[in-house]
Amino acid sequence: MESIKTRGLIIKGSDYGENNRIVKIFTTDLGIISAGIHGIRSKKKGLGALGRIFIWGNVMIKENGGRYTVEEFVVKEGFYPLCEDIVKLSLAAYFAELAAMFTGEYNPDEQVLKLLLNTLYTMCYNDTELKTVKAVYELRLAMEVGYRPDTDECSACKSTENLEFFDVAHSGVLCSSCKRSESIKVSEGVILAVRHILTVPDKQIFSFRINSVIEEELSKLAEAYTLSLLDYKPKTLAYYKTMAEL
Repeated sequence: MESIKTRGLIIKGSDYGENNRIVKIFTTDLGIISAGIHGIRSKKKGLGALGRIFIWGNVMIKENGGRYTVEEFVVKEGFYPLCEDIVKLSLAAYFAELAAMFTGEYNPDEQVLKLLLNTLYTMCYNDTELKTVKAVYELRLAMEVGYRPDTDECSACKSTENLEFFDVAHSGVLCSSCKRSESIKVSEGVILAVRHILTVPDKQIFSFRINSVIEEELSKLAEAYTLSLLDYKPKTLAYYKTMAEL
């Protein structure tokens, strides 16, 4: 039985029995794994904090026959404000599901994990509008996993003039001459925002402000592009939208 020290973020969990739990942990060294927690309510083991998701810390995992068990977890960041806001919590669940869908299990991806942590921190401790946070995460995640949209020239004819549309099938902007009926009309402000999101260093991706009109355009573009890359729509997205409308 091998012991593995790593860092990880719990992104999903479910109880089984009265004292056990199965969690998905996005780890730095192993990628996303499923692991059992035995005796979670035992005060002696001190694992009670793991009864909720979105906890980041140092973790000791034991592997036996391809199965993982959490032996120790030292919490470094609990992202506790998420527990106080069902809209933020449901949006965080959507972000976690997207990360899992794009990276799969047992596939370490430090940049995606860093992006997820950065986004959760912003949701908890900054005043960035949630629609903007969502759009930034969706577009930056797409870029990190190899699906960066083209915003510098028309994806069809390569022109740099009259870039007024975004087309998910072409994975980028289209000029007014190449637009299709399915293309999304976008303003210059939206294109500039997308360029910012895709080009700045990690710590600066949320360092911009846009008005409500551009935010709405950006939100529709980012979601449409993200969903075009997936085989099915994440269930957590529908739940987030339901919560946001309450």
